[in-house]
Amino acid sequence: MTRLCAPVVALLLCSAPGLAQEAGRIDANRPPNGDRFDGVRALINRLIVEEGVPSVAVAVAKDGEILWEEAFGWADRERRMAATPHTPYSLASITKPMTATAALVLSERGKFELDTPIESHLGQLRFAGYAGDAAGVTARRIMAHSAGLPQYYYFYHSGYPPPSPEQTLARYGMVVFPPAQRFEYSNIGYHSLAIAISRVSGQPFSEFLRREVFLPLGMTRSALDLHPSWAAEAATRYDGKGRPIPPYSSDHPGSGDVWSSAHDLLRFGMFHVGTPLPGQRAILGPEAIRTMQQIASAPGAQWGLGWSLGTDRGYRVVRHGGQQPGVDNQLVLYPDENVVVVMLANQNNWKVRQVVEEIAAVVLPHYAERKTAATAPGSGPEQLATPSGRWAGTLTTHEGAEPFTLVFQPDGDVLARVGERMTTYVNNFRSEGGAFVGWMYGVMNTSDALRHRHNLNFTLLPQGDELIGQLVAYTPLDPGVFGLPAFLRLTREPAEASK
Repeated sequence: MTRLCAPVVALLLCSAPGLAQEAGRIDANRPPNGDRFDGVRALINRLIVEEGVPSVAVAVAKDGEILWEEAFGWADRERRMAATPHTPYSLASITKPMTATAALVLSERGKFELDTPIESHLGQLRFAGYAGDAAGVTARRIMAHSAGLPQYYYFYHSGYPPPSPEQTLARYGMVVFPPAQRFEYSNIGYHSLAIAISRVSGQPFSEFLRREVFLPLGMTRSALDLHPSWAAEAATRYDGKGRPIPPYSSDHPGSGDVWSSAHDLLRFGMFHVGTPLPGQRAILGPEAIRTMQQIASAPGAQWGLGWSLGTDRGYRVVRHGGQQPGVDNQLVLYPDENVVVVMLANQNNWKVRQVVEEIAAVVLPHYAERKTAATAPGSGPEQLATPSGRWAGTLTTHEGAEPFTLVFQPDGDVLARVGERMTTYVNNFRSEGGAFVGWMYGVMNTSDALRHRHNLNFTLLPQGDELIGQLVAYTPLDPGVFGLPAFLRLTREPAEASK
């Protein structure tokens, strides 16, 4: 299959207007009898044949040179459209470092403050400061997922029109943890950041991204949502059974709605490791790029501005993934080695992520040997003592409030009750990252949550005599529909009152 995929991809590239010259240059660098990436090709072909992954596109650069760009499988099975390195894929959350880059562009121009309340850039829009002062919600904390904002997502492919950006922020822009105290991955934060960028720049967010990020970096197949000029060539998203997913959109585009090709995404990564291709214009200075790659998150997390930070087999790594229905992507930078790795797939399947490791083992000198070396187990976060007794308080949604209780029984079971509805057991209750988490069968009584069957999960942070945090309604059968948060505040009742 390897020997069939490469010619097909080369043929499509050479037939695409404006891409023939670049495709020829890539293919000319590949030895006729195979090269060092043949093992990765074999892995990708196994994923396509054995796992049913529709397509995978990869791109790799080192020291300012593109080493490899290739695509495998079908961008659209039904139309027999092969994937290429220039096929636009839905990036999902890899949108976030692009949104963060746009914010830094404005910051460098002196038009956007990273450490003042984001509300100062939002006009009349305001956050509900349930768990802390909304003045603590800054752009820097938003980009590092430490602003105290909740989980949130809604993918609209079920006949319901998305609300306006302002409506979404008015409903779900709520402070559920004290700002700067806890890391909580938040799409609603990046949604507010995109609104702020649009208001400060005086342009639609999509247009600012196009003019100030994509075009200067030569990313001609990148756009917020599908661009009309190449929408028909974009990769179709498939579910786990290989069925095409109907087109869908979100109401938080700044967190996950960019489409881009493997080649374009490689160009974005090469700029951020300081080895841009000829013709790319510097949209940020070196100091801003370094700032984005420095830890800015709450204690216990390693996030910069738009990037997840860490080490990988001893190499410093800057990265972001993108997963949602029909999407599984990775953009991985090894800045000290000037290496960028891109992997895009049009089906959500965690096994495709091993492609990145296999590529890294080829281009990084000691990665392969370190990959197989044993690693000492980490100590893990400190475990919290399980509460006892009965805790009661209020669940606050954008449509009102109702009572909520948690009961911690001596036998270890935890019971929950929302409003006057039936008491239910909490599943998988545990301490995680300095908070208590668990999930339960139940209903959030808001008009948007009631559109689909859902369950409830919570994250509760101990704060003195209280537990505060979020309760999220999420769809269990189709996890691509929504995760809708509400604010939860509980206080322990006196022992005699709980009897």
